Amino acid sequence: MLTLQEQITKFCDIDFQHFGLFTYVTVSSKYKIVKLREDDSTLKRLSTRKKEPKGTSFCITRKLYEANKDKSFFFVDKVSREDQFEAITSKFFKAYQAGIGWKIEFADWHIDLLQALKDGKFERVVKNRYMNDHTLLDSKDRVIYHRVRFDYVHGQVHESNYRIDDLVKHFKKRKDITNIDVISIPYYNADFSGERAVEFTYIPPMSRWNQFVGWYYPDTVGSKYTLFEKLGVDKFRKKD
Repeated sequence: MLTLQEQITKFCDIDFQHFGLFTYVTVSSKYKIVKLREDDSTLKRLSTRKKEPKGTSFCITRKLYEANKDKSFFFVDKVSREDQFEAITSKFFKAYQAGIGWKIEFADWHIDLLQALKDGKFERVVKNRYMNDHTLLDSKDRVIYHRVRFDYVHGQVHESNYRIDDLVKHFKKRKDITNIDVISIPYYNADFSGERAVEFTYIPPMSRWNQFVGWYYPDTVGSKYTLFEKLGVDKFRKKD
């Protein structure tokens, strides 16, 4: 009886580079494949070859590195995607802070992470939860401050359901509301075509930012109306 089999051994080289509060990890995986022949219950080595090395890299906090620096397996297999950082462009960061990050094409979101760390652009190195709840986190897991933009889609403040002229007067008296625009809804929104709507930007108070984080996501209905109640929007709603 003759049986051929392969024995694969994996080796990993792990490199750490430290930049302020961050640690950049590079893992290079190397494989050695040994071909074996089983003949009369005896294993004989036929040949040995190496596969091209494969690598991966990621950024975590220096604190997480310090807590696991004696556990090599952690950096190879156990680092959660939720613990990793990425680097964002100035264009996307400014749009995020203005509350209109969703207007930026995904291709314009990122810059090279390692280069950003080398250049000391630490404010642009973030945990990106934007696809989940439209927020970015800093190295201490704090939501990075931003404004909230309600356009006619996210806000749904139309003249069919609000007294918008009175609402605009109310908004102009508030210091936390800016960029107030009354627009005509485009034709392609057939149900509201030509109807007027109010678009505006809300400026959450820095001192109480964490209380307002849950109200950021403008197209989450429950959160939106909680904020609208705080801003006095509801009293301008038309009665059925």
